[in-house]
Amino acid sequence: RQTSAPGAAPARTQTAGAPRPTAQGSGKGGGARQGAPDRRTTLMLRNLPREYTRESLCGLLDAVGFARLYDFIYIPHNIETHASLGFCFVNFVTPADAQRASEVFDGFQQWGLP
Repeated sequence: RQTSAPGAAPARTQTAGAPRPTAQGSGKGGGARQGAPDRRTTLMLRNLPREYTRESLCGLLDAVGFARLYDFIYIPHNIETHASLGFCFVNFVTPADAQRASEVFDGFQQWGLP
């Protein structure tokens, strides 16, 4: 098994929803109130290998310690080729789970493709 897709870029994560406020707390962009806990639970994972399916992503999430900590996965795909479009959305059960997943998957390259 390969541990990363040949030529694949490292994964990038992005929390869905409003952007986080800047360190200066400019208040622009409609982000969360400064000092308020981040309550978002959905992440967008980018640079997903095109061969990945829902089943392979579930297997990976379970293998890296997120079994039963997510409740929704959406992987858009090309209708003609059935290949993923290279990104997905994962909703985690708690904001803490989403934050930990963001840390784990930022720069992630161990996709484990067959």
